[in-house]
Amino acid sequence: MAGGYSYFGDVCPQEPDEVENYAKCVMELGFLFRSLFNMTCFPDMNRALPLFKLSMMMFHTHKTISKYSYEVLHLLIHQNVILSEANANQEFYELFVNTSGFAAGNIPCDLQMEYIVRAIKKKNKTDACGPHHTTC
Repeated sequence: MAGGYSYFGDVCPQEPDEVENYAKCVMELGFLFRSLFNMTCFPDMNRALPLFKLSMMMFHTHKTISKYSYEVLHLLIHQNVILSEANANQEFYELFVNTSGFAAGNIPCDLQMEYIVRAIKKKNKTDACGPHHTTC
């Protein structure tokens, strides 16, 4: 059997190539991650909603990340069904913070909150040590 054909001319079903499937999966998730990252830097609601729909389908097919598909579904229901157009627009753009003032300086709000919490913990740690303590 060479090339998927038997000796009698019938087409034989080929076994799935696991390496090829894994490579395609990694490429798809990589492109999705890159698209989501670009969308974070330059938020655009018209570009983001179809990207969220695609990510929801891709997250649902993978067992390890399927929990994120429900979060994306929740966001899409808010954007398309529950909220008015003005409130949906406000909710979408509240997901991002521009910390640098430049066009591509947007970061997700939850990441900004993590930065703030880290700075507060660092400040509290240095205050607890006092000015004369060398080890803390």
